Amino acid sequence: MDELEILQPPRGFEILWSRPGNVRVVQTTRFGGASHAPYGSLNLAGHVGDSPRHVAHNRARVARWFNLPGAPYFLSQVHGTQIAHLESVAPGEAVEADGAVSATPGQVAAILTADCLPILLTTQRGERIGALHGGWRGLCGGVIEAGLEAMATAPDAVLAWIGPGIGASAYRVDRTVVDAACARHPWAERFATPVRETRAAEAALAEIPRPMARSIAGSERIPSVPAGSGAENRAEAGAEVEAMFEAMDASIAPSTTHPKDQYQFDLAGYAAAILHAAGVQSVTLSGACTARTPDFFSHRQEGTTGRMATLIWLAQD
Repeated sequence: MDELEILQPPRGFEILWSRPGNVRVVQTTRFGGASHAPYGSLNLAGHVGDSPRHVAHNRARVARWFNLPGAPYFLSQVHGTQIAHLESVAPGEAVEADGAVSATPGQVAAILTADCLPILLTTQRGERIGALHGGWRGLCGGVIEAGLEAMATAPDAVLAWIGPGIGASAYRVDRTVVDAACARHPWAERFATPVRETRAAEAALAEIPRPMARSIAGSERIPSVPAGSGAENRAEAGAEVEAMFEAMDASIAPSTTHPKDQYQFDLAGYAAAILHAAGVQSVTLSGACTARTPDFFSHRQEGTTGRMATLIWLAQD
């Protein structure tokens, strides 16, 4: 039955981020929508198999509840590095990109996630905003660097916020993913922790439940990347990274056999270090793990599931 049943208003996640007063932000959770399991209930993505009617209803509820100035610009995200300039995008137009920037008040940039990182950008004076989709492919490919270039602002004048994403304890990858990160950013090895090759370690990880507790936003500053790891390490990895992508498709699934050559990867720490290496001095982390907190959708934990939205815009006068 395709009935709409709403038991509570859309629930947001508090964003603790020092920014100019005209920069508005919203982080949705999974609660307060009309979608049924496995998309329950505030799914905002139209590409995951949910009822289009439910998705449209959820998006309308978010727009009303959070008093958005207009319909968000939802992108067709492909884990790439393309950045859309919203001034050149018609409302409702389907744009294939993994980031968006705008200097026009009232244009709402949106990123959909369920383990990948939403990354928000603005300037110290609040002249521009940006939103990036930070999955492992995008980070290795250079989506952050592309987003900063599109901001057309000196990196040391940019403020960044890294939202809820999968935490290192829940994010297990193969060596090929770590190699891809190191191919572009040679210092990325520090964010990969080898998993012990024991049955006990494998069983313990599988038994850790998602905590039944309210998510609490924390903020943390990541130390700058050491001197000497700047411009030369930000050069295009090009074909070297692209050649690894097909081999990495199987490696993003959790291991169910042997933990040999498996790593717990700190995706948020890696993203923060990329920002610092590019010259961004102010980086704030939400500290929330989508795989360990029931407030969020998690593709890694649930498989077929919904998506949250992270929104940013400049207030209109």
